[in-house]
Amino acid sequence: MERVLIVAKTHMGPDKACVGALSLHTCKNVRLLLPGNNNHPADTHFDVGQVWQLDLRPSTRLTPPHVEDMIVYEQKPLGLQTNMRGKLLQHIEPWRGGLTQLFDGCLQSDGNSCFISRQGGIPSCSTGYWLTTIPLTLTSIHEKASYAISSYISRKERIGMNIAVFADLHGRLLLAFKLCARWQRETGKKIDLILQAGDLGAYPALERLDRATRRYAERDPTELGFMEHFVRYDARVAALLAETDCPLVFVRGNHEDQAWLDELEGQYEGAIFPIDAYRRVFHLKTGLPWTFQQGDEQITVLGIGRIAPPQEAEDQQHARYIQPYESERIYRLGNTHIDVLLTHHSRTDFVILERGVKIKASTGMKEIEYILDRDRPAYHFFGHYGGPPQVRTDTNGVTLSVKLADLHWERGGSVLEAGSMGLLRWRDCKQHSFEVLDAPWLKDYNAHTWNDV
Repeated sequence: MERVLIVAKTHMGPDKACVGALSLHTCKNVRLLLPGNNNHPADTHFDVGQVWQLDLRPSTRLTPPHVEDMIVYEQKPLGLQTNMRGKLLQHIEPWRGGLTQLFDGCLQSDGNSCFISRQGGIPSCSTGYWLTTIPLTLTSIHEKASYAISSYISRKERIGMNIAVFADLHGRLLLAFKLCARWQRETGKKIDLILQAGDLGAYPALERLDRATRRYAERDPTELGFMEHFVRYDARVAALLAETDCPLVFVRGNHEDQAWLDELEGQYEGAIFPIDAYRRVFHLKTGLPWTFQQGDEQITVLGIGRIAPPQEAEDQQHARYIQPYESERIYRLGNTHIDVLLTHHSRTDFVILERGVKIKASTGMKEIEYILDRDRPAYHFFGHYGGPPQVRTDTNGVTLSVKLADLHWERGGSVLEAGSMGLLRWRDCKQHSFEVLDAPWLKDYNAHTWNDV
């Protein structure tokens, strides 16, 4: 028997009710069902705010995302909880921000309502709690209560999505979010999505760093930014993140905690999954197309993470290298329209230029070359190599190939390296544009001031 707080009751048709509760013992959400996996009748004695002692057993017929289903066998009323908000905040960590923070970023919209579909990915849960930063207006549609979201802008009110693009961050996630918030203030427009091309610096603990990251962090502690700001909830960081409501979606680079990401990846069925305390940072699995939708507009992204093993590598299946199951997933990919290819490595024949002179030929990854030549997406964003931005048409004759500069300080100085932030404006596959940002305000963010600007 365990104590539960009834938190929701939703009518389902004329004679059924869906009853949601929070276990005060485990702090987990539960959906209360009758034996036989049936919903309660509409006139159920369960009501919001009540506290009950229940004998609960997991349903044997769980269908994701409805993983909270529990069968009620015995019950005893205990009383009424008067301060619902205070009690909930003692036991749960709510979603904070805009709609993109809900349900692992899988929430979609047709411009009139929000929904979950397999195309957009199945979230890890079907219930949660939301502290919104956007205004809600209670309305009645066909005698049913609904909330209108005034800032969820439809296609009629805006033209296209604004997507920020970054290459290697190496821990400087908070700086990336701050730059997006600054762009919003400067332009009066909204960033809808952030795409990041690997080497995010996703290390949850100091002892899990690789040797290169440990060495660089001794000179520049911002390399440890994910560990410092995103592993545990911090109210100051949450307030900074609340200045935007866009998710950051990334692919793996070669400098991440691969074992930790592998473990998380195995827990989620969809194409993306959250890795941080605020549910703002999402990993995009290799070889699974993901569609981001905002109102009537949508864009489909395919990710290919990690790097290809060099021929001389003794362990060709080291975790930093693309894994056989990921490669197989790419080659078995059906005819799916892809707008953006997001990778860390490049195609095999990519040539790095500086002042128009060839300085390095890429070893690259054959799986990336395969997708570029087969699907010819509008854009290919990648990183890995450092140096100034490289923007040019891919050898397939269609794709705009973009390697931005790393988001870090110029060598030997404290100034943010030029060309480290890009902006994709996207309406549909025929109306879009990309630019490397060089706004004067970017110079306000140097190694000494970025945390205070």
